[in-house]
Amino acid sequence: MNPEQALTRLEQLAKEHLAALNRRDIGLVLRICKLYQPTLFFLRSAPLADNPENRKRMMAVQHMLDECEVRSQIELGRITQKLKKSALGRRQRSAYKAVAAPQSFMDASY
Repeated sequence: MNPEQALTRLEQLAKEHLAALNRRDIGLVLRICKLYQPTLFFLRSAPLADNPENRKRMMAVQHMLDECEVRSQIELGRITQKLKKSALGRRQRSAYKAVAAPQSFMDASY
């Protein structure tokens, strides 16, 4: 893989990352994130030609990655709220069962 191919790969990953976030496909987001490291490692180890086209492409990738970060934070907040609601529901059910169980037990034994 040459540096230009690595940059193309990085662009592709960023686009797929945004698309996965739009679909709320967190499993795919996690798989994509694992692919960033080898691509970035290659880009750091092999010099990319410093020309206006590559700078423009890198700025576009940076913009997409910034957008991914913002959307990831939003999605994290949404998931956190769902988990809180779910945990609250479990606690309420547990509390209800703790109160209801002895009454039904007492009713059944007498």
